[in-house]
Amino acid sequence: MTISRPVRGRSLRSELLLWQLGSLLLVIVALGGGTVLFTQNYVRSQFLDIRKSQAEAVLHGTDLALGLQDAADEQTRDDWMAHWREQGGAALLAGWNERGEMSFDALTLELAHAFIGEGGQPLFGEGEGVLNVEGEPYYWRSEVLFGGQQLAGQAVVAFSLPSRMNLLQAVTQQQFPLILGALAFALLSSWLMWRRLRRTLLDLEPADIAALTVRQRQLLSTVPDGVMLVDAAGMVTLVNEPAAQALGQPDLPGHLKQVWPQLAALPTGEELRRWPLPLAGRVVLVNLTPLREGGFLVALTDREEATRLAEQLTDTRRFIDAMRARTHEYGNRLHIIAGFLQLGRNSEALQVIQDELEAEVGLNQALAAVAEPRVAALLAGKAARAHELRLTLIIEPESEVPLLSPVQADTLVTALGNYIENAFEASAGEVRVGIGLDPYGLSAEVRDDGPGVPAGLNPFAPGQTSKGAGRGQGLAGVAALAQAVGGEVWHERQGPWTVFGLNLPLE
Repeated sequence: MTISRPVRGRSLRSELLLWQLGSLLLVIVALGGGTVLFTQNYVRSQFLDIRKSQAEAVLHGTDLALGLQDAADEQTRDDWMAHWREQGGAALLAGWNERGEMSFDALTLELAHAFIGEGGQPLFGEGEGVLNVEGEPYYWRSEVLFGGQQLAGQAVVAFSLPSRMNLLQAVTQQQFPLILGALAFALLSSWLMWRRLRRTLLDLEPADIAALTVRQRQLLSTVPDGVMLVDAAGMVTLVNEPAAQALGQPDLPGHLKQVWPQLAALPTGEELRRWPLPLAGRVVLVNLTPLREGGFLVALTDREEATRLAEQLTDTRRFIDAMRARTHEYGNRLHIIAGFLQLGRNSEALQVIQDELEAEVGLNQALAAVAEPRVAALLAGKAARAHELRLTLIIEPESEVPLLSPVQADTLVTALGNYIENAFEASAGEVRVGIGLDPYGLSAEVRDDGPGVPAGLNPFAPGQTSKGAGRGQGLAGVAALAQAVGGEVWHERQGPWTVFGLNLPLE
């Protein structure tokens, strides 16, 4: 897995500031452009209506036709035209009498040249329109005028219209305080957001967060066991490669009930250690650690692999425990025999030796059909332990255990060990163990003559026990392990006996 290293760039504060300012400028430009376009269309439409009314008033609402017709000389006509241009507000007012003599008044010569030819003739016939002169738009209208029934001549009137630049300048000047206020608000909100994010992100910059993420992925990639993170809502948000392979490459984030239903059914609010669970046709050991912020961290290990790695050590420990118990018991017997001999009571010494030989032969006969060495070692050790506790442990003579797979053997040994120890604590004097084969697999029962399980108590549920605080996990682990391999556990009261059982299917 190739992981690229983060590159340190701008700080979080500068990133937020640039982002907000850029967003604000885009909004201002978009709104300004939209406002200009709307204002231009609206204002030009309004201005056109106004200019048309003004042109109508100048051309027909005055005695302009009579002035063109009756003016005797050019100066008089020019004064006449200047008067009506000023009165009507036109940027250009030009007229020709019936003899073609021209008079005009214009704001600029460029405007006059746009409507009047070099020979003094009008460049436009009757009509109206919009013409750009030196980059400025003008509405114009040209008509032939009559004084009464007599032709007076032709007149052209032009009025200025607002340009895009003028509109933009007007909008900018009008909205400038608002723009300054928006920029100040963006700067203030950026600073406040930066302070809040800095506290939330533990004063880390984006490059620092990216570096932590890279290191986290590198760390998870080196862990051989599966690791997964579940948030407070029950969503699986992170898995490393071994966990992804075990879970079948789940789509993340995904709810735990879909990713791993058996884990979702556990009480995930408390810590679990080496809890067996089924996953994709095999058994895994789960270590679950609740997180302070909610959710929990899960580490999972293949149980078969863990069993193979610990098998030799586990077997050695059990044999040592068994031999230690038997050595201790033999030592006690030897002291008794030595005492009888010192007292000259040879017959009693011989009787003790005979009892020991008979007990050893009986144990060997009871374990003759137990082919699984770990189970045989466990039962031998428990027999010695029962002798120390002044209890009677009876292994049914017909007990039979074939060679088992590591997981099955571990399940049976775990169940028997917990059942027998609990029976020792509860028994009034006798504990019986029976193991046998049936058409469905292997069945094991441990019975004691104690008072039994209190009413309403489920001894296989986590934390439920009558033995006090800190107990109640052993049988819960047995139940989880049996369920993981397809078996079942049970308990019942049979007359004076309390019976705990295990049904284990065999491969």
